[in-house]
Amino acid sequence: MRLLRLVVLISLVALCGPGGMAQTEPRIPPEAGQTEASRLIHSIQQLLIAKGLCADRADCVRKQYALAATVYAGLNVYVYQLSDPELLSDVIKQCALVAFRRPDIGRIELKIYTISKAEHLDTPFYVRVPSRAVTIEN
Repeated sequence: MRLLRLVVLISLVALCGPGGMAQTEPRIPPEAGQTEASRLIHSIQQLLIAKGLCADRADCVRKQYALAATVYAGLNVYVYQLSDPELLSDVIKQCALVAFRRPDIGRIELKIYTISKAEHLDTPFYVRVPSRAVTIEN
């Protein structure tokens, strides 16, 4: 009986420790995550407009340069058709600012593609590899 209690206790500690079940619970309500995703995309679009890649926000949306989605424990951000190192650095900084401003948001994964969103969708899923990937964890 003591051995069973010990096994159960060790199992609970393992589940709630680093990488356990307690770590996979959402750290931010989905609505707040969606709000942060929208704000982040807006700030990325402002960078694209400043660089002359988009005329305005509607043009950025139409061209699908940047998209974001909430995930179980953070945000996924996808950036397409970008290879300018300075602009990519600014995009990474925007993601870092969100991570530091809202540590409760969890992980932000930024995936950068040099191809368009349409080309990305035409590519088989098993070869869809971003040219760069950055993960910011809190």
